[in-house]
Amino acid sequence: MAGEVQSFIEKNAYYEALGIFNEQENTFKREFAEQMKRQLDPFVDHSSKSSSQPEREFSEFTLALVEEDEFEEWLAYSDMARKLEAEFQDQLNELNLRLNILVNESVDKETNPFAPGSFGKGFQDTLKTVALDHKALQVSYATFKEVLSASLGEMYDDINKYLNENGVKLDLRRQYKIKPSSESIPRPTPEAQKPAEKSSPQQPSPSEKLEPIPDSQTTGDGSFSAGRRQSDNISRSAPAPQDWYSLVQYLGNLQQNVAHQGGYRPTGMGQPQPFGGGPVADTAQIHQFYTPDELLSALSRIHFSEKLQPFAGGFQQDVKSQLMSVLAHGNEDGENKQLPEREGRILDIAGNLFDSVLEDKLVANNVRPWLQQFSIPMVKVALQDDSLFSDKSHLARQVINSLAQLELYGEENGDMGHNAVRKRINHLIAEVASAEDVTPQLFEKMLKDFRSLIRLQDKAYKENLEDVYAVCEEEQRISETKGTNHAAADSSDGKQEKSLGASASGDDGLSEWKKQARRLKVGDWILFDDAIAPQRRRLAWISRNSERFVFVNVKGLKELTLSQAELAQQLRNGTSVVLDDGGEPLIDRAQTAMLQKMHRQLLHESTHDQLTGLINRREFERFLAQALASAHQLSQRHAICYIDLDQFSVVNNTFGYGGGDRLLVEVTKLLKDELGDQGIVARIGGDEFGMLFENGTVEEALEIIARQKAAIKNYRFISDEKSLAISFSAGLVSIEPESDSVATLLQAAEASCRSARGKGTNYIQVYSPDDEEMTRHKQAVEWVTKIDEALDNDSLVLRYQPIARITRKNPLLHHAEILLGVPDEQGNLMSPVDFIFAAESFRRMVAVDRWVIQHVFRWMGTHGRELDEMGGLAINLSGASLNEEGFIDFVLQQAKILMVPMEKVCFEVTETAGIANLSNASEFILEVKKTGCTFALDDFGSGLSSYAYLKNLPVDFLKIDGAFVKDMDSNPYDYAVVKSITEIGHFMGKGIIAEYVENENILNMLREIGVDYAQGYVIGKPLALSLLAA
Repeated sequence: MAGEVQSFIEKNAYYEALGIFNEQENTFKREFAEQMKRQLDPFVDHSSKSSSQPEREFSEFTLALVEEDEFEEWLAYSDMARKLEAEFQDQLNELNLRLNILVNESVDKETNPFAPGSFGKGFQDTLKTVALDHKALQVSYATFKEVLSASLGEMYDDINKYLNENGVKLDLRRQYKIKPSSESIPRPTPEAQKPAEKSSPQQPSPSEKLEPIPDSQTTGDGSFSAGRRQSDNISRSAPAPQDWYSLVQYLGNLQQNVAHQGGYRPTGMGQPQPFGGGPVADTAQIHQFYTPDELLSALSRIHFSEKLQPFAGGFQQDVKSQLMSVLAHGNEDGENKQLPEREGRILDIAGNLFDSVLEDKLVANNVRPWLQQFSIPMVKVALQDDSLFSDKSHLARQVINSLAQLELYGEENGDMGHNAVRKRINHLIAEVASAEDVTPQLFEKMLKDFRSLIRLQDKAYKENLEDVYAVCEEEQRISETKGTNHAAADSSDGKQEKSLGASASGDDGLSEWKKQARRLKVGDWILFDDAIAPQRRRLAWISRNSERFVFVNVKGLKELTLSQAELAQQLRNGTSVVLDDGGEPLIDRAQTAMLQKMHRQLLHESTHDQLTGLINRREFERFLAQALASAHQLSQRHAICYIDLDQFSVVNNTFGYGGGDRLLVEVTKLLKDELGDQGIVARIGGDEFGMLFENGTVEEALEIIARQKAAIKNYRFISDEKSLAISFSAGLVSIEPESDSVATLLQAAEASCRSARGKGTNYIQVYSPDDEEMTRHKQAVEWVTKIDEALDNDSLVLRYQPIARITRKNPLLHHAEILLGVPDEQGNLMSPVDFIFAAESFRRMVAVDRWVIQHVFRWMGTHGRELDEMGGLAINLSGASLNEEGFIDFVLQQAKILMVPMEKVCFEVTETAGIANLSNASEFILEVKKTGCTFALDDFGSGLSSYAYLKNLPVDFLKIDGAFVKDMDSNPYDYAVVKSITEIGHFMGKGIIAEYVENENILNMLREIGVDYAQGYVIGKPLALSLLAA
C-alpha cells in the first residue's frame, strides 16, 4: 500500500506502521480481541449494566478535557467511524432495530458493539500499546478503514440473517415510521458531535453547550504566542457537514426569536426555543393533539388546482392552513385540538421547501402541475420519515428529482405515443396522490417508469443534438475553407457586434460581458426573457472563435443562434441569465434556495427599521457607498436627501410614544408613495429620513421632493379627535464623480438640512459646495502622482494583523492579513482611504495589487522561520485585478520565481467583487488554487450573500462583515445574522472568520456561536511586517 501514495512522508509512515505491526502482530491481535470483548461484555450481560457505567472516553461532553495529541487521534478515529456509518447506514440501522428487540433497550450507533465506532474505539485503544508517531497513526486509521469497509457489509448481513433466523424479526413492510412528537431540537452539530445519550427529551442547558472542535492541525498549548508548526499551513477548518434538517430547524428558531423585538438577547442566551415556543405537553394532555393517523387522513382530503401561473411571483401553498381546515371540519367532538410540535414543524419546513421546488427556474412550466400534485404525498412521507430532508438517496427525493426532468412529456401534442406517455405519468402521480398509505413500493414503481422515460428522452435529445452539432460544424468548415456566403454572414455579425458595442457606451461597456459569454460551456442553461414567459435554452455549440452560440430546446432542436456581441448585450441587459447549478438535483437546489431565503429574512431584520420597515442607517450607507462607487468609476450622477420632521417631540408629548410611532409609519407611507421606484428611502434617526435618488439629477430629485412636500402639507395626524399638521426640513446634495466619502456626503446633507430649518417650514436647501469638487479632484490627481511615485520608489509599507483560531479558550495564531500602510512626507502612516479612493478612481488598483503580491511573495520566500511562526499571510485582491487579462499568469509567475510556499497564502476577495465578477473570480480561484493556496470571501453578509454562488466560487473561508460583528453584543439582529452565516457556512464546509473583534465579550460570543477564527484589536493590532525580521 505504501507504493500507492505519492508523498515520501506518507510512504515512510506506512513502512514504520507496517514494521511495528509485523513485529508485534500476536500481541496486537490479542489486545484488539480483548478490547472488543470488553465492549461486548456489558452488552451481552445487559442486565448487569449499571447506570454508573462510564461513558466513552471521547464523548463530546469531555472533549474540552482531552489533550491536543489525544484529540488529533480522536479526530482521525471519529472521521473513520463517521464515513463507515454513512457507507453501511441501511444495514446498521436494521441491526440496531434487531438488537433493540433482543436486549429491550435503545440501541444506536453509539451503543451498538458492532458499529464502526465500536471497532474504531477498540482499534484506538489497541494502538495505545504500540509507539507510533502522528503520521503513522493517521496512516493506520486510513488502512483500518479500508479493511472495515471491505468486510463490514458482509458481517452486518450475516448478523441480521442470524438474528432473523433465530426469532428476532422486523416488520419491514413499513419503512416509514411516525417519530415521537416530543423529540427535542438540538443545536445542529456535526454527526460526530451528537450526544451519545438520545433518550432524554430535555434540551442541553447553556452550560452543557459543546466546545467547537478545532481542526486536526491545531497545535501547541492553546496560548496565542505558541505559534504553529512548520507543517501547519493555511488550511480551512473543514467543519463536518451538518444535517440540513437540523440546520433549518435551528435557523427557524432563530427567526422566531428575533421576530420578537428583543426577545432573543445575545447575552446569557442559551439555545433558542423550539418551533411553537413553550414546552412539550405532558402525556396527560396528549388527547388535545391530533394523532398521526388523523393528520395523514386529513392530508388525503386536500387537493390543489393544476392551473398554475408560470413564473409569476411565487407558488405559495398553505398546506398547513388547508390541513387545519379539513381537520376542523372532521372534528365532530368539538375538541380544541392542536398540531403536535414535531408535525407542525415538518409541515412548515416541507411547505417552504416545496415552494422553493416550484420557484426553481430550471423547472419547466409544464412540469410544475405534476410537482404540485406530488406536494401532499411528499408531506405525508416527511411526517412519517423526516430523513427525506437529509437522505439524498431517499426514494421520494429520487422520484421528485426524476419527475422534474420529464418536461418533454409535460404538454399534449398530436403525437399519439407522446400523449400515451403523458397519460401514464398522470396515472402514476394520481395513484400516489390518492393513496391513503404512501408506501415505498409505490415510489419504486414510479421511479422505475420515470427512469425509463428519462432514458428515452435523453436518447432522443442526444440524437437531435448530434444533428445540430453536425450542421454547425459543417457550416463552420465551409465558412473557414471556402469563403462562402456564410463567411459573409460572419463578417456581418462582426459589424453588428461593433454597432451593439457602440450603442452600449462604447465597446468597453460590453468587454466584461463578452468575456462572460466566452466562458460559457456547452451544456450550460440560459434563461431568456420572453413576452409570454421566460424560456430556458441549453447551449449546444460554440464556434471555434467563440463568435457564434447555438442554443437548443429540451428536445435538442435548434432554437436560437446569437453572436458573441448579441449574447453579451443580453447578459448585460438582464434579458438573458445564466442558470447555475443545472447539474444538481432539484431537491438539492431547492434546499440551498431555502437556506438563502432564511438568511435573507434574518438579514432583513438586521438591516431594516423594525417600526417603519424602511432600511436603517447602516444599510442606507451601504447603498450610498455603491452609488458613490458608480459615480467614481462610471461617472454616473445621483442625489441624496436628508429629511428631518419638525417638532416631532410635540407629537410624542401630546399623543404619547404610541402616537409618535404611528406618525412615523404614516409619514413613511407618504414618502414612499411619492418616491415610487425612483429611489430608496431609509429611516436614519429618530425622526430623520434619508433618500437616495439613483441615476438622477438634483433637478429631478427636487421634483419628487416637491410632491412629497405637498403630500405632507396636506396631511393631518388625527388622534382622539385632535388634529395636528406637521412640517419638515430637507437638505439635498448631488453625488458627482468628484464627490468625497459617504461620511462627507451625509455631513453635507445634514448641514444643508440644518440650514433649511433656519429658513422656515418645509424648506429644501440644495447644498452648494462652491469649489470643493474642484479641490477634491485636484487632490485626487495629486494622489495619483503620489501613488505612481510610491510604487516606483517602493515607499509603501506592508503591515499585518493576526487572525487567530478561537475554538479554544486561548486564541491560537492561524495566519495574518496583509494591510497597506501609506507614509506621509515625514514617514508617519496616514489613513489609506484617500490612497485607495484615488487608486480606484484612476485605475491604479491593479498596479497596487501587483506591488503588494510581488513584495509579500518576496518576503515569504526569504523569511521561512518568521512565516512558520505566523502560519501564513492573507492578501487582498480588488475586483479590477480579477478582471485583468494576464493577472493569473502574473501571480503564478511570481510564485514560481520567488519560490513561495503557496500553501501558506490566502487570497481575500470581497463579496461584492467576487459575486459581481463571478466568472472572472471563479476562473482565477480555480486556476490559482492548483498551487495549494486558499481563498476567503471578505465582507460576507452585507452584499448579495448568495449561498448558491458559493458553489461556483470555491472559497475556503467566509469572512463576516465587521459591521455585523462590532455591535453584536448589544444588537440581537446582528447576532442573528452572524449566527446564520456561521451555521450555513459550516453546512457548506467553509471556515468562518469574524473581523472587527474589539472586546472580550464579543470574542466569547463568537466562540459560543462556533465561529472558527477572529481578527481585531482584542486579538492583535496591525504591526509592520518588517518588525518580524528584526
